[in-house]
Amino acid sequence: MHGFSARLSRAQLARLEQLSGHCATRRDTYAKLFTTSTPRFLGLRKRNGIWPVASFGREVIVGIIDTGIWSESESFSDHGLSVVPEKWKGACENGTGFTPSLCNRKLIGARSFR
Repeated sequence: MHGFSARLSRAQLARLEQLSGHCATRRDTYAKLFTTSTPRFLGLRKRNGIWPVASFGREVIVGIIDTGIWSESESFSDHGLSVVPEKWKGACENGTGFTPSLCNRKLIGARSFR
């Protein structure tokens, strides 16, 4: 996906939507965090928006800097996920209270920095 975020007046939006390269406009929305199933959490539907054009997020890797991971949490379950994309060059490394065996198809990289 390629795009940007901006605050526009109605007149500015109308002008933007008239440009030949304009594909879609989505109003900013907010959701309450209640799941780690990203498509459902983001309100993405299989038939509308940029979701189908972006191959439904296939092979998208999201990076997070965190102060700790509890890999046993249900939110790190890899149930139903496909294999890790070959383009992934990261690794799971030993850390305080963490071993590479705790990584799976969802938690595909972990590194400890001190």
